[in-house]
Amino acid sequence: MRPWVILAVTVVTALLARVLIQAGLNQVAAFYVGLPMIASTALFWTDTPKRRVVWRGHVGEATLVLCFTALVLFEGFLCFIFAAPIYYLAVGIAFYINRQIFKLKTRKGNKAMAATLPVLALILSAEGLTAATTLDRQNETTYRAVTHQTIAQLKTNMAQPIRFDQPRHWFLTVFPLPIKVSAGSLKPGDVHVLDFVYKRWFFTNIHKGALTLRIDAVGHDHVETTIVGNTSYLSGYMTIQGTRVEFIELEDGGTEVSLKLRYERKLDPVWYFAPLQRYAMNKAAQYLTDTVILREQTHG
Repeated sequence: MRPWVILAVTVVTALLARVLIQAGLNQVAAFYVGLPMIASTALFWTDTPKRRVVWRGHVGEATLVLCFTALVLFEGFLCFIFAAPIYYLAVGIAFYINRQIFKLKTRKGNKAMAATLPVLALILSAEGLTAATTLDRQNETTYRAVTHQTIAQLKTNMAQPIRFDQPRHWFLTVFPLPIKVSAGSLKPGDVHVLDFVYKRWFFTNIHKGALTLRIDAVGHDHVETTIVGNTSYLSGYMTIQGTRVEFIELEDGGTEVSLKLRYERKLDPVWYFAPLQRYAMNKAAQYLTDTVILREQTHG
């Protein structure tokens, strides 16, 4: 290990990250792909020729840079958990590119790869920087379930006090639940407030916020809401826009329930964060359906 090099690369990475944060670009691909590539490149070319092609030592130093940079920026455990996979992918891509360039000196490198891969790296880092490089961020997910309960019974369930005390899918367990839910009745115009406390470092570095939901429409076969305010930790990752619950009466007396969640993804690149958020929101829709509408045990 090279402590002074790791410290220097950490300082540079943290300063560049702070510049992107101040410019409002801490949610784009340049932050999650470009910065790790810069850190990886700096570690590669400051190493000795013999060590440059050794991946194990390189990834070890890159891990320390990630940890120290996260501490300097006061990033929480959620950011660390979900940024780590794409960080290592970006570090690996940069390491491979730099190794190809280095091998050209010994005529063992692939000239075509060495020429085209840096261009690919720039393209991967450009998403979200401009309107032209920003892909569609609007998303929605729907969860459906069939129950023996009637529509009237389901609406009665929705009007009851909300308690998030049932087990969740393993993927959701890292996300803090509301510590308090202030809810009125199930009538148009009613406002529900969910208070969140996110302890970024498990016991300190606390973010407090609330998600405010307004009931817009209550019909025989549907309930629609809009999120009118969100200062919770979730607002850093997406803009949750609203929900729509629909009921379909079945011939056997039961009901098919569907819950649609509408949200806007804030994080780039799309190929990494969109699937993660879609999966999380689908599992959240399932959990909300079971705990708020059906009042039944969730499916792990």
